Amino acid sequence: MFLYMRMPDKDAVDKRQKQIEYLANEFKEDPLESSEYTLVSEEEMQKGSKRKLFILGHGSQHSYMGQSAETMHKYLKDVGLTDKHFAELWLMPCLVGLQEQDNSVTDNFARSLMQLFRQDESLANMKIYAPRNVVVTRFKDGQVKKIFVRADNKEYGFKDGGWLLMHF
Repeated sequence: MFLYMRMPDKDAVDKRQKQIEYLANEFKEDPLESSEYTLVSEEEMQKGSKRKLFILGHGSQHSYMGQSAETMHKYLKDVGLTDKHFAELWLMPCLVGLQEQDNSVTDNFARSLMQLFRQDESLANMKIYAPRNVVVTRFKDGQVKKIFVRADNKEYGFKDGGWLLMHF
């Protein structure tokens, strides 16, 4: 399932949908199973089992769309997220701003979120994946051509070292 966060007047829904279509193909997931982060329902969160949850949005080392790890944990729990229905959470912060900067969520945000999940009986067994550095989406002619992690002056995909499984 895909949850996406949008910055009002900055992110177009169709841009996020194109990213979701690309990721759905990459991970063999249903692209129609997506919702805007703040509009997701408990019913959507409690379907099926051992699913993957992808959260797309602007992020930094300390927050995800301005939310702390504590705020995101509480929100996801309130809308029914459990490790009974989801086996993996993939944090996918996009490239923010034009200048080079470190937007990696692995340093503080993902570790903080993972720590909260491990202390929560209903989320303790969920795996959390976070990018090693900046997630970049390349568009060409309105279509997503590639999504990758840029780190160490290299481009990494989803299966070749771009994402880290968080450990406690």
